[in-house]
Amino acid sequence: MEEKKRRIRITNVYTWFIIVLVISSALLLFWSYKSGQSIKAMQDQTNEYIAEQQAIDGMKDASDLLTEKSRSFIATGNVAAAKLYFVEVNVDKNREKTLEELAKYETGDEIFESLNEALKKSNDLAEVECYAMRLAAEGYGIDPKTISKDLAAVKLTDADKALSKREQRVKARNMVFDDNYEAMKDDIIDDVISGLEKLLDDSHHEQVRTYNRAVLLSRGVHIMMFAILICVFALLLLTSGKLIVPMRRSTVYIEKNEPLPTEGAEEYGYLAETYNGMLEKTKRNHEELSYEATHDELTGLFNRKMFENRRSELAGSDIAMLIVDIDYFKKINDENGHEIGDKVLKKVADILQSCFRLEDSVCRIGGDEFCVLMLQMTPDMRDVVKAKIDRVMDKLLIPDDLPKATLSIGVAFYADEGDEDLFVKADKALYNTKEEGRDGYTFYSDIAEKLNSEND
Repeated sequence: MEEKKRRIRITNVYTWFIIVLVISSALLLFWSYKSGQSIKAMQDQTNEYIAEQQAIDGMKDASDLLTEKSRSFIATGNVAAAKLYFVEVNVDKNREKTLEELAKYETGDEIFESLNEALKKSNDLAEVECYAMRLAAEGYGIDPKTISKDLAAVKLTDADKALSKREQRVKARNMVFDDNYEAMKDDIIDDVISGLEKLLDDSHHEQVRTYNRAVLLSRGVHIMMFAILICVFALLLLTSGKLIVPMRRSTVYIEKNEPLPTEGAEEYGYLAETYNGMLEKTKRNHEELSYEATHDELTGLFNRKMFENRRSELAGSDIAMLIVDIDYFKKINDENGHEIGDKVLKKVADILQSCFRLEDSVCRIGGDEFCVLMLQMTPDMRDVVKAKIDRVMDKLLIPDDLPKATLSIGVAFYADEGDEDLFVKADKALYNTKEEGRDGYTFYSDIAEKLNSEND
């Protein structure tokens, strides 16, 4: 019984809800139109308030920008900052634009007065900043004409001209960082805040008046909406709990390639069960195909394709390559049969896998040929490689029911001298091991050293 309640058929429920909603919506239409007009008026007032507030904020932002750019130039000699200062003063004129923007709306006189006062004080502060910047330019040895003709027009007092370069820079910094400067900044901010407070107060009163009108119009709407709200709430609750929430949760499971929970409406439960079946089948197929494409079927080691991929990925890295051949493997096959030969291959593969690190790549690249790629190996670490090889050889000597097998190994490091491919170097080292009687290993560097001495 509990399962049936949980797996409700949501399409049947929707049909009844739609009928109720259509009837209720028709009754609500007339009063909604009346109420909508009042709501639109409130929206217009809100948008106007936001626009006016943004305009007033622009006054403070522009003043702060001038402070920032003037201080940056005075403190560091940043010419770009000084140029941006005069772009704001002469081109962007965001402080003046604040008053132009407010003129579009029915803004109160008190707000205009506060912002006009803020603009005047900001202009007074700009005079201090320009003088300090002119003094700083002199101190840095910067031609003011390269910044702005307005800055070049600023005249320094004889006393300031007589100061040393360092004294001029120090005085300029003091002018824009002292208490008097901060007090002037605070006065500007106070005027802007005063304008914002008046704007907020006016907007609040207007919103209240509009709201009261909307309340009178909406009382009839409330009666009609009560039934609709109950229906909508129930519909949303049902849709959310039985359809939307399960669907939203399902995206997380889908991203992780995990089975979907079968909770929710009957329609969704059927979809989840179908998806889960397809996902399980797809995962099995993918795992099988992926493993078969990269691993040797007999030994479970990486195959030749994976070896080539790893070899390409590690090109240029500090690695050691070991090519390993089972000595006289054809003879083992001929004398003992292919089944025993396969067991010898698996034994060698298992020993190699156990003797090297997890980050090393052990691959079967041919019939009885294996290759090991050892990461983070340089020629001065050949003793580490020797220890690994000796461990492999020791494990091969442990008695068992299989024919005795020995290995011939060639080793080459990426850092070995010579222009030949790493595989070619390791293969030459392997060939040398076979030439010297097999059952051992050779480092390519030893061959190269021997050849060099012979050529000398």
